[in-house]
Amino acid sequence: MNDLQQKILQKQLSFTLLPQLNNLDKYWRYTPANFLRFGEFIERCPRNDFIVGHKIPIFISKICNPGEFWITKNNTVFTRMMKLMQNFYASDRFKSFVPKIALKELLFCVVSKSGEFQRGLIVDLLREVEGYVKVYLIYSGIVQCTLSERIYFLDRQFSHLPAQALKVQLSNIQPVEEVWSEQSTKRFVDFVSGKDILAKISMTEDGKISAYISEDCYPSKILNNVLVKEGLATLGNKVIRFPFWNHYNYILCLTKK
Repeated sequence: MNDLQQKILQKQLSFTLLPQLNNLDKYWRYTPANFLRFGEFIERCPRNDFIVGHKIPIFISKICNPGEFWITKNNTVFTRMMKLMQNFYASDRFKSFVPKIALKELLFCVVSKSGEFQRGLIVDLLREVEGYVKVYLIYSGIVQCTLSERIYFLDRQFSHLPAQALKVQLSNIQPVEEVWSEQSTKRFVDFVSGKDILAKISMTEDGKISAYISEDCYPSKILNNVLVKEGLATLGNKVIRFPFWNHYNYILCLTKK
């Protein structure tokens, strides 16, 4: 793992454990009082919301492979907050724009992504790529490069709800080879696309959250078993470790001028 990967991974691991911060006035002077300031944070997704042994309706927000994907609970409070946030930033986003001097790693913010405003955390200022920053989207778990002009201060009214994305792996299966195949990931996507999904939560031996995934209308058909039956996975709990950030997005950003 290179220095940049280690740096970004450490930021993700210390998501709510912000370091001792000095000279905050330098940054706070550019932040109106009604916005979240550098050094203040949003709580991470509470793991105790996902009780081991319980089967719950979920939304899968990002799939890297069967050993690494992000889930969120179907949450009416979150849905209501997102609707209010879209209306707020659609009308007042220019008042919320973060000036370049106030951009800071570990600043919680709002990001404009594909016409939608989402809460995020700046994890890298990408000084080698002018005009871009790397942001972790705390709803989906996605890490992406985005134009710094699409970064806005987070209004405090949208800071109280914890982050929603939880990183998960499929329970009791492992790849046939050393890494997950493209076919296994595609089958995963096909299985869940356009469907109401249930997850039965379990825990791996090393304390990670895992899940058995099934359709709401056909709960006996479990994705984990389907992948094994179709020869796309084997039974077991081999841990495949990946950096949490999206490598493709990073390369794309470095080549875009």
